[in-house]
Parts: sequence; structure tokens; C-alpha cells
Amino acid sequence: MIEIRQIEKSYNELEVLRDISLKVEAGQKIALIGPSGSGKSTLLRLMNGLESPNSGQILFEGKDIFESKFSLSRHRQDVGMIFQQFNLFDHLNVLANCNIGQEKVLKLSKKEATEVSMKFLEKVGMKDFAHSNVNMLSGGQKQRVAIARALAMNPKVLLFDEPTSALDPQMVEEVLKVIEDLAASGLTMVIVTHEMQFAFDVADTIYFMKDGVIVEHNSPQELLSNPQQESTKAFLNKFIK
Repeated sequence: MIEIRQIEKSYNELEVLRDISLKVEAGQKIALIGPSGSGKSTLLRLMNGLESPNSGQILFEGKDIFESKFSLSRHRQDVGMIFQQFNLFDHLNVLANCNIGQEKVLKLSKKEATEVSMKFLEKVGMKDFAHSNVNMLSGGQKQRVAIARALAMNPKVLLFDEPTSALDPQMVEEVLKVIEDLAASGLTMVIVTHEMQFAFDVADTIYFMKDGVIVEHNSPQELLSNPQQESTKAFLNKFIK
């Protein structure tokens, strides 16, 4: 579904990504792990078209997303993104947050959008909060609403950028459970996370990144039991006891 070919990304003199290539197949669950500053979030933003590369290509279903005729707004419907900081509209209630994209972008009626939103709010355990002000929600509840909002756009791929990093420890489990359920449903997902046990439980392929490059990738079992690079081994040893 997504193919990344030799991507390079710099901000002025700062080289963030170097010669990055990977493929995301339909139904695959990929986890991107590695120390902070290794380029994981930037790579996710490139997949979504929120950033442009200095060189290289990103193909979605065989089409270069940075070609002039390609619709990035349509692409962001197909490739949804869950951010660290939720990005909800504070002046709207939960239901309106989930409806707005469907009404503005998908051109659904309010009635149609509400039916879809309620289905996904129920899926993430937030149906009873549909008419609540988002400012009254906990961090975990806000993130579940953000996931429902993304699902309501009927994406082909969901990108998660450290979805639990802004949450209190007691909120983390409720959000991880929602993502685990989505993974089990067959949705194609790419997840940037520092939750190592979660990454190993959910992903079928894990990419370890450091200093803007992919150091190695493998199945969770192989990466954990037999890392090929010393930097991978050193990173994993901090988390896996």
C-alpha cells in the first residue's frame, strides 16, 4: 500500500532521515522504534504528506504522493493519522469532532455522519460521551475520541505517532487496548511507540531506527531473540529485562 524509496529529509543543516526505504503491505502492522530524535515521527509525517522529502519517493497504491496532480487531501482520508496531542477541536463536543471531517470532506449529511461517528465512538468505548465537551475528558478519553474520528473517515491505513506519550500512566492501558483491538480487526497500521511490550505484541514487523537511518528490521520474535546490530541490542536491553 505504501512504498518509501530512498527518502532523504533535512531541515537546513540538520539531516533527519537518510536513505530510508520500506514497504507497508495491506493488513500489515509495522512498529517504528528507536531513541528520540531518530526520525520516526518525521517519517510518519512524510507518509501522511504533512512533510515533503528533499529527495526520494513515497508511493501510495503505486502513485507518487508528491506529484503535482496527486490529491494530498484525498490521501489524508486514506492514510489517517493519530497525533500525540489529540488535535481535537476544543469548541466542539465529542460527536461534532467526529462529524466535522465527514461533513466537510466526505460531504456526508449530519445524520449520515452521526451514524458513522456513533458506531466508532461505541467501538472505542466513548459512545456515552458523545455530547460531552472535549475539555472535560481525560487524556485517555481524548485519544480514544481522536481514534474514533480517524476511523470515521474510513481510512485504508492508520498512522499512530506515539499515541500514549502525552498520557498519564494509568491512561496508557485503555488506549493501547483500543489499538490492539484495531490491529486484530485487520486494519493496516504503522505505529511509532516507546511502549516496547505493546510493539512486540501488536506488530508483525518492527523497524529499529537510529540517527535517521533504519538500522535493521525483522519480526518481533527475531528482533528480540537475535538482533543483528549492537545498537539494536543496546536499545532493547534498556527495555527488555
